[in-house]
Amino acid sequence: MTSASKDAGAVPAGPTRRAKKLLAPSVKYEIFLQLVRGETTINAAADTAGVDRSTIMKLRQVAKEGARHASRGGCQLRLRPVGSREALR
Repeated sequence: MTSASKDAGAVPAGPTRRAKKLLAPSVKYEIFLQLVRGETTINAAADTAGVDRSTIMKLRQVAKEGARHASRGGCQLRLRPVGSREALR
């Protein structure tokens, strides 16, 4: 066995990555509300949820973009009269 094959399965010497953890939508929403209210910081929220800071930052960014999109009127529903032909298609 050569030295190259011994090192093939070696773990890198740098910091280890956390296992991927999925957060429920309700948990994400609660974290976002806590951040908006100023009840917690990004670091504290990440530690509490057991995820990386970048996960919390992405959560906040996506929530803000969604709110902006909704406030522009991008989520309007078109309601049709019940008796119209188009409603039956």
